Amino acid sequence: MAAGTAPHYPGTCARLDADRIEAKRRAGSPATLRFRVPEGTVAFDDLVRGPQSFAALDIGDFVIRRSDDSPAFFFSNALDDALMAVTHILRGEDHLSNTPRQLLLLTALGLTAPRYSHIALVLGEDGAPLGKRQGSRSVRALRDQGYLPLALDNTLARRGWDTPTKTRATRTSTPSRPGFPWTTSDAPRRVSMRLSSTIGSARPSPAAPRPICGDG
Repeated sequence: MAAGTAPHYPGTCARLDADRIEAKRRAGSPATLRFRVPEGTVAFDDLVRGPQSFAALDIGDFVIRRSDDSPAFFFSNALDDALMAVTHILRGEDHLSNTPRQLLLLTALGLTAPRYSHIALVLGEDGAPLGKRQGSRSVRALRDQGYLPLALDNTLARRGWDTPTKTRATRTSTPSRPGFPWTTSDAPRRVSMRLSSTIGSARPSPAAPRPICGDG
């Protein structure tokens, strides 16, 4: 960090000889399993941010099994997506640096990687990323307060991105077929947004709430 580079594993135990490995085992030293990152770069096309490239030197050999034998996030998350045949992932930009690790794992395992896209984080009034402990409410609570399902859908769809012409994707009715119900002709671009508006402008009277989801 002091050198202005991302922290990564320096390879302390990457090339121990058999005698030193056995000595550590006999001493009961805890051990992790790391993925050895090949030299070169990891490149992919982010559906929101465009082409991305990460140098292997900046990634470093990362843990895929902890010393207590539990799987690390990078491994379990990537494997879970592949086994469920996930095709597209839309997530916050704080996960952008995770993507090259997950792509390396999927390639090594011979599994198909999904398409990744990363959008700006939703920020609270203090400028920090909005968390579930900051006044979060359940879908049932929003329904009971009278928020329309479409108002909630439209607000969530508009968070963290915009288009060059400021054209906004808006859903005006329940879709008649499966798929993404938003329409716009412009590719979204990243913008910084703050959660400063209400859930929706069309807020009905709480006396006649409409269900947001079928099960309650």
